[in-house]
Amino acid sequence: MSGVLMDVTSHLCNLKYRVWEKMLDHVEYSEYTCHFLHISEDKSCVAYNQNLSNMYTFIFGQFFSLLAPVTLDPNTAHPCLILSDDFTSLHYSSQPRHCPDNPERFHISAEVVGMTALGSGSHHWIVETGSNQDWLLGVVSLSVPRNAEVSARPENGFWTLCFRDGEFRAMTSPPTPFTVSKTPNQVKVQLDFDKGTLSFLDSVDDTLLYEFTHTFTETLLPYFYTQSQHPLKILPENVFATVLRK
Repeated sequence: MSGVLMDVTSHLCNLKYRVWEKMLDHVEYSEYTCHFLHISEDKSCVAYNQNLSNMYTFIFGQFFSLLAPVTLDPNTAHPCLILSDDFTSLHYSSQPRHCPDNPERFHISAEVVGMTALGSGSHHWIVETGSNQDWLLGVVSLSVPRNAEVSARPENGFWTLCFRDGEFRAMTSPPTPFTVSKTPNQVKVQLDFDKGTLSFLDSVDDTLLYEFTHTFTETLLPYFYTQSQHPLKILPENVFATVLRK
């Protein structure tokens, strides 16, 4: 709602309920049970549910845990950024929204961070960049200034990859330009907090674009910037469902 901080938890719960209702419209009671497979990069998990209500519950939980590996925090979004209803897509608008002047919000550049704090372990998410020609992706320290002009550099708590006007730059000090054999449409951001690496890859073939190495000491947040009307979309992981007769 314009001018009011969003209760993100309530919003997402309502959104999940609407999608859940839509899912139920496509599931019929029958003599069938369901194998629900989540195939990830490292392993395959198979869950088998004999009871239909358990099957519903399982699909519901798995669907939403996989739908948004990273969810954008609308209360941090610059007024010129438009977020999708499920907070997994963003694009730029030249007409700024009326937003509360809360301390979490970015007011200088068209930036937004994710809601998930990253303080240990390995994490990755894939962003579909498509026709967007002006973006930065990566992670930032939790404490980066929100209402001051700060260069996106590691010494300021920014570890980002920039694509602008057809050119790639790792935002080091000074920036490191580099070329690629083909421009990816989907970029995987892969963080290993404990090992101190942040990698950017073409998600189609896992070609490494650039890798930062740093000893992270502060909690990080997924970071997104764009000044393009073409959206950046955070993609879900692959989910497969098959129905088998008892």
